[in-house]
Amino acid sequence: MMEIEGTAFSNRQLKRILEGVCLALLIIAGGLLYIYRGYFHTYQFWPLLAPTAIVILLGMAGLYLYAARFYHDIFYSFLSVGWLTNAVYIFFEAFFPDLENNLKYNLQVYCLGLITTAPFYLASFISVDELPERRRFFISTLKWIGWLAGTFLLCYWIAAVKFPSLDVETKFSILTIGGIPFTVWILMRVGKCLRTRLDPETHGKWAYVFPLTFYVYAGLQPFYLLKLVPSLTYFIKFIFLFALIPKILNSIGALSIIRLDFAKVEEQLQRRSVLEDIGALTASIEHDIKNPLGVVEIELTRMREKYQSNVDIVSRINRLEEQRQRIFAATQIIPVLRGEKDYYEQFMEKTNVGDLINRSIKAVKKEMNTHGILFQVDGKPIYTRAYRPMLEQAIVNVLRNSVEAIREAKRERGVVDITLNRNTHSDKMINIDFTDNGCGIPEENIPKVIKLFTTRQDKKPNSGIGLFVSSRIIKVHGGKLEIQSTVGEGTTVSLVLPKWDPDNRPSS
Repeated sequence: MMEIEGTAFSNRQLKRILEGVCLALLIIAGGLLYIYRGYFHTYQFWPLLAPTAIVILLGMAGLYLYAARFYHDIFYSFLSVGWLTNAVYIFFEAFFPDLENNLKYNLQVYCLGLITTAPFYLASFISVDELPERRRFFISTLKWIGWLAGTFLLCYWIAAVKFPSLDVETKFSILTIGGIPFTVWILMRVGKCLRTRLDPETHGKWAYVFPLTFYVYAGLQPFYLLKLVPSLTYFIKFIFLFALIPKILNSIGALSIIRLDFAKVEEQLQRRSVLEDIGALTASIEHDIKNPLGVVEIELTRMREKYQSNVDIVSRINRLEEQRQRIFAATQIIPVLRGEKDYYEQFMEKTNVGDLINRSIKAVKKEMNTHGILFQVDGKPIYTRAYRPMLEQAIVNVLRNSVEAIREAKRERGVVDITLNRNTHSDKMINIDFTDNGCGIPEENIPKVIKLFTTRQDKKPNSGIGLFVSSRIIKVHGGKLEIQSTVGEGTTVSLVLPKWDPDNRPSS
């Protein structure tokens, strides 16, 4: 939704713009076909060359439409409509030629040509990671309208006032000079936007060749000026023929990119199937470990009650209990190791982060001694896309670490400040910051605390596991865990997660 000036278009709004461009093209093309229905004619090289170009363009339109549905990317939808409108333009220019050198007719065809560039123009604003902003789009559009109008008036003055004796075709060529930089700019931007969507590791040489076809096509646009020299008419037709080469390469490139990505998706589906099998196996292992540990816990409790007067036996029981807790803590890693993000996508849903934090605080208070420790939550309601049990586990682990750090610092009054806000570096991410006034972490140990059994395993049964598990969970959710700490003052653990966006939900 567009709530304030300068915010991005939504996918629904872009779809409506796309439909509007298609409708405008149909109305204009239909009107011209009706007005000049008596002009239908074939001559020179057009009977063979024009249908060839039209067939290629229709094939490109179909490929890009398939790409739009395959990638769920409206960028390709605009390009599909662009190639379709280009085919309509060539059809009209080829089979309804201006045999009478009518300036009005030429200007109408020129307007049709500008309409064919509109889908490419709109596509050039859609980057791979964000939708276009209204303010930037409208300012750019106004500038180009001013440019086209200004150059048209200037060229009209040159053609009609300074050189009134020029023939109609030359005057028309002069009048439309301003459209050449516009078309070149559009095609260069489209090539750049396409390049950001391709990965050399996945797409190989096509990651460079595919966008290059747009650059070549842009480079051919200035040859339009050769129309000003009547003796070079046949050279212009050669350029038109040469322009078919980048279009053919473009079609092959689109097909190759889709084929490569389809193979990658197929591989991911196979891997997901394997991950599901691994998930079932590890779930069985987790169950088989936890059940005996539960029995051991019950028996150790009974033995402690029975031999509570024997200090030596109780000491040995406590040592066994520590080892039991260590094994139990290790089983927490198993769910995280069941699969990567591909496996957990099926469980992801819109999640209120504040609700998860409140539940996590209750769980920690029930599990640990939090007397004298204040949990403060600050921030407006904020949402992310998450597998709720896993994200709650990550939050609980961070809170446990904060409580342990406060206890280790022997604070009379402990505080854990939890703030929810947007990430300062990206509007698409959110931050959950946990700041405690505990003992802090030495700078050299900060990189180690998210690794297994590294810094404090000699003090607690679950040391070295909590933040490792949290880090893995946040990574599965497409985010990252960051730590800042000062020894003797406290630590801030930040969970950086993608913000919920209903218009850009990852496909399952």
